[in-house]
Amino acid sequence: MEITFSQHAMNQLVERKIARATVVETVNNPDTIQRQENGLYQAAKRNKTETREYLLIVIYRQLSDSIH
Repeated sequence: MEITFSQHAMNQLVERKIARATVVETVNNPDTIQRQENGLYQAAKRNKTETREYLLIVIYRQLSDSIH
């Protein structure tokens, strides 16, 4: 499945020091997922690094075989 990142998302990843692979893992294997309005989904996953533990929430729209 193809995942396309918006410029806003890319900026947030850099600012928050989150790897794209972590976002992909959250979308593909979330701890929880909720459907929202207008066909949006919210995937959430707990993540842990050597220095921090955090909950990553990804809002996305699925269009056929790709995610935006």
